[in-house]
Parts: sequence; structure tokens; C-alpha cells
Amino acid sequence: MPIKKRPSRLNIIKPDEVKPATWEVLMAARSGHRKKITELIHNNPSLVKAEYWYTQPIHFAVREGKLSTVKTLLDLGADSTWIRYGHEDLTVVARDRGHENIAKILEKDRASHNVNQKTAIHQAVIAGDIDKVSQILTNDPKQIPLGDQEGWTPLHHAVSKKNYEMVNLLCELKPDVDLVQTGGSIDWYRKRGLRPIDIALNNEDRVMVGVLLAKGARYTLDLAVAANDKSQIQKLLKDPVNIEQTGGRPMAIAVEAGSEELISTLLAGGTDPNLDEGRDAPKGSALYKAVRLGHYNIAKILLEAGADPNQYIESSGTPMHQAKDDKMKGLLYRFGGNPKNAADFVLDDNIDALATLARQNPNEVGKSGCGTIFTFVVNFNKPDMLELLLAQGVRVPQVVTGCRTYLWRNPSLTRRLLETDMDPNLPNWQWVTPLHNIAQVNPMFRRNSEHAKEARKNERALRETLVDLFLEFGANIDALDEEYRSTPLGWAAREGQEDMVDILLNRGADPMGGESWATPFAWAQRRGHTKIEKRLKKAGASN
Repeated sequence: MPIKKRPSRLNIIKPDEVKPATWEVLMAARSGHRKKITELIHNNPSLVKAEYWYTQPIHFAVREGKLSTVKTLLDLGADSTWIRYGHEDLTVVARDRGHENIAKILEKDRASHNVNQKTAIHQAVIAGDIDKVSQILTNDPKQIPLGDQEGWTPLHHAVSKKNYEMVNLLCELKPDVDLVQTGGSIDWYRKRGLRPIDIALNNEDRVMVGVLLAKGARYTLDLAVAANDKSQIQKLLKDPVNIEQTGGRPMAIAVEAGSEELISTLLAGGTDPNLDEGRDAPKGSALYKAVRLGHYNIAKILLEAGADPNQYIESSGTPMHQAKDDKMKGLLYRFGGNPKNAADFVLDDNIDALATLARQNPNEVGKSGCGTIFTFVVNFNKPDMLELLLAQGVRVPQVVTGCRTYLWRNPSLTRRLLETDMDPNLPNWQWVTPLHNIAQVNPMFRRNSEHAKEARKNERALRETLVDLFLEFGANIDALDEEYRSTPLGWAAREGQEDMVDILLNRGADPMGGESWATPFAWAQRRGHTKIEKRLKKAGASN
């Protein structure tokens, strides 16, 4: 029987929650569209590190073998040392795919920036040794742009230390401000997308902010709001790019100042009341901060402008979770706020509240901070809640990005979802299927404790049961994902999962499935899993 395979280059599925600008730069990097990348990052420099699901533009460019694009991204400030959470170093990504020229470029970039450790100039700046810094820069002024292992330049450190004399010295010797041309200027975005002036603002060091502005730092909307500079605010609001700066927090700063006037000005100028203002909770949305700080009138203004009272802020919950009195809670209720989301009711074992929400809006109940409400009911073994959701018309997911593996931690409930038309090849945004997920090792079982050993035995049995369950409902055992262009067997071989290799081979998996560089046999060879190599050879694999 011929093996059914998905084409190796299907379009990646665009998740609903990804920001348009982030998606645009990621896809431009994937396709090697250098002109588009340069344009996007020139308008918003923080996009060079834009990220969705632990994936940055440079990762796409490296994995797709786009040499020129990799060079462009590095010139624009991409980090050659960046490691995707739970995955490989970029040089490994390149070499796995045969992109040796890209691996060498990455290694050269690291060496040129001395990224593995703090250089002499970093250490001198941190120590406040003006004479030493002056000596180093006199001999080699090119050292100013160097980033340390966290991507901080000497100027970042000087600003963080509130060393005005040091800042003046560094800026006098390196006065240019063009990020695209210099890659290490006064406006260089590095750690978490922060410029030196952003660090000064976060430290509430208004004197330093003034110094950096005088030295040529770009005057952004959040700075204008912090300074209550109405003329500059009006000027900057005319360009939407100024509103969408990822590293900026204009709305949050206005809320922190308790200024109804500033909030109204920003909203009138086109600022989104649900503007995402930083990755680190609890900075979150303006409404979340207004509620947390007890600014009732500001919260009312934001809600009237369309702020979402149920917007989930990373791991910090919704604005409703921050309401401290009945007056604020009442305000949020009037604008559609829910006291808790559906996932909270699962965790609280409150089936009555879950039923009420499900009857009101089954489509909204299906969503949660972890991708889908079914993640919670399956993971926490809530069969009654599962039946309730299905009876109320809550649709099983068609694509799941976050926390997807928890959907199949319980075979009986997983079976119920499959019986209710859940796709046995349920993809994430890069076409990873349940069988791919099941094939890889759970990191918690890598430890050598007796507990871990026993847990591994139970895990093996669970994974075998799940493989058979998904195959029973029609899962494609040789499905290809977009990230590794591999089958579930390829994923198992890559991770050194001997038991899973046997399970999948015994059920008919192709020992040479996947792209040529990404077959199970190729992964076993590349990762040095000799036992798996022999098992695959026995099954018919070859070089």
C-alpha cells in the first residue's frame, strides 16, 4: 500500500491570536523576502525579535536555508545566540538541514560580538571605571556596539547603573543613531526589545531619559506620554507605527500617571484600548493596569472605547481578577466582564458556573488561556464537564497551538473527543500532529530517580495506548510536520525514544519517511542513537 504523505511545503496555519506585524515579519523571513523584512524592521526595530510560540524571524530564515536573509536579519540586530525554548541552537538547526554556510555565518557573528561572555568593556562599564573604558575605546572604538550574552551593549549597562558620566563618554564616541546602518547605536534594541532609553524610563530615571534624548535617542510615544508632552504626543499619533511599538507602553504609562486626559488623547489619536504593551505581566493591557491600580474613571473611559474586560494577560488573569471592590466589579460586569473564565471553573470544580457560561456563549467558552477549554477537562479528568460542554455545542478544536499535549493525557476522554469528530491528525500551526507529540519524550521523565523510572514505565504504556487510539480513528502514521519535515517515527528517532520507535515500526511506520535529511534513519545517525539505527536498518532503512 502506498504511503500517504502530506506535501512537504503546505502553508503554515495562521493562529488567530498572533499579531499581524509579527506574522508578517515571520512569514517574510520564511520566504526570504529581504526587502519586506528591512522595511518592517526599519519602521519598527523591535520586530527583529518578534516572536510567536518561541519562534523568531531568524529561526525561519535559518531553517529554510535563506543565507542572504540570515545576513540581513543579523545586520538589523537579530541575535545569533538565540535558542528557541526547548529546542536547538541555531547552528544545530542549520547543520541538521545541511546549511553549513549559514552555520558558519552564525558562528562568525557570535565571535565578532564576543557573545559568550562579558567583554572587558562591559566589565569596565559595570564597575564604573571611566579611565579603563576611555582607554579601551581609544584603542578600539568599534567595541561600543558589542552585546554580551544577554544582548546588552555597554550603553545599556551604563544607563542601568545610572552612570551619567559613562553615558556621556559612550555617546560622544559613538553618536550615530541609525540602527539599520550601525547595528549598535544609541537606539539599539536588545534584551526583551528594550533600548537604553527604555531602561531609563522603566527605572523612572527622567534625568537619564533627558540625557539620551539630547544625545539623539529617538523620541517615541511612550516617552512623550511620560513627559506629558502634548505637542509631541499629537505629532507622533499621526503615524500609526508610533502607536504599535512593541517595546513601548504609552497607555500603561498614562494609566500609571492616573491621567484621564492622556488616556483620552491617546484614544482620540487612534490608540487601541487593547494595545499589548509588553510581554511581562502585569504590564499587560491598559484596562488591566487601571483596574489593578483602582483608577475607576480611567477604566470606564477605556471600557467605553472598547477595552476587553475579559482580556487574558499572560499568566496574570483578566482585569476582573484584579478588581478589589464591588464598584469596580460592577463596572466590569456592565461591559460584559466575566468573574472568571471557563478554565477557572474547571480548576475550581464549579460545573454550575461552567454550565451557565456554556449556555450563554458556547463559542467563547471553547477558548481559554491555553488554547481550548477541552485541555483542562481532559487533563484534570472531568468527564461530567466534558459531556456538559459537548451537550451545549462547544465545538472540539480544529487547530490547537498551546498546551495541546494535555488533550491526550487521558485515553478515555480523548476517545470521547475523537468520537465527537476531533481530527485524529489535529494540527498545530506547523502541522505537528498528536502522533508527533506522543512520539517525543516528556522532559520530566529524563531524570534518573526511582520515581522517574517508574513514571517512565507508566508513560510508555500510556503512549502505546494513545498511538493505538489515534490510529484506530484514522491518524496518518507517516504525517509530515513543517518544522522538522519528519514523521512521528522521525521525531522518536531524533529524541532517542527506543520504545516509541518499536511501537511505531510494529504498526507500519515507514523507516525512511520524511524529507531526505529528516528520515528516522538520518536523525538516528545524526544524534548518535546507534541502537535505533540498527533497529531501523532491520526494518529496511538505509543511507
